[in-house]
Amino acid sequence: ACFLTVHEHLSTGDIVLDFFSGSASTAHAMFLQELGKDDRYQFILVQLPEPCDPKRDAYKDGYETLCDIGEGRIRRAGDKIKTELEESN
Repeated sequence: ACFLTVHEHLSTGDIVLDFFSGSASTAHAMFLQELGKDDRYQFILVQLPEPCDPKRDAYKDGYETLCDIGEGRIRRAGDKIKTELEESN
């Protein structure tokens, strides 16, 4: 939700800082915001290595911390966008 408020004021080269990145939804949104545009943004995500609950699916899938979940999301989102761009060209 914060991204929707901020994106109107971004300019190429701006840096978005997210001190509570959680599952990295800001990074994912930034990737999507850049699609089809010449604008390029940078982002910095900060997240303490909060442990995942061993009873949760994320932990069972190999994610030990919230940081691990965020890193996985960034990789998957980037890979998906890269694949879609390659297929469209």
